[in-house]
Amino acid sequence: MDIDKFKEKIKYATILNPIVVGTETGIYKEGETDSEEAYQYLLGTVKELVAEGEKLNVNIGIEGVHCFVINTPEKMRRLVDDVNSDNLKVIFDPVNLINISNYTNQNEIIEKMFSLLGNKICALHAKDFVVENGEFKGTKTMEGLLNYKLIFKKLKEYNLDIPIITEGINESDAMIAYEKLETL
Repeated sequence: MDIDKFKEKIKYATILNPIVVGTETGIYKEGETDSEEAYQYLLGTVKELVAEGEKLNVNIGIEGVHCFVINTPEKMRRLVDDVNSDNLKVIFDPVNLINISNYTNQNEIIEKMFSLLGNKICALHAKDFVVENGEFKGTKTMEGLLNYKLIFKKLKEYNLDIPIITEGINESDAMIAYEKLETL
């Protein structure tokens, strides 16, 4: 992550007034992304960005990804605790935390994300996935295996009125996804 570019986005946020300026945590060094060294490096970076956000009253959002430094709800909770700022928020993209080795445990991942971080979640990415021929593949929102019923149950349980953001789909698919999501 280019820290200076991200800080510039934080400054623009004072004009645009978004809910959050967000990022994923990325890969550290090949083969070391899951190391304590990677976590500590990321922690220092996130603290620096959140401090900038605090100065300008802008929230910083972190999104976990199964192959990046923050790749589980537990690691995200650790980061939130270690940074200890109201300006650090969580962008929840369930499909980013799921992969071929853990997709059958998606309900546990979803439950854990809400139980550990429900009060910090500021946005939800609405994507989906399928498993075909032993491969994990993204697909259109609400057309795969993601347990949206559980996600919406948890959104209601935690009283979260947050943006739900689709990505990687065209306008007509977005309208279809919106209609399907609205029915839940």
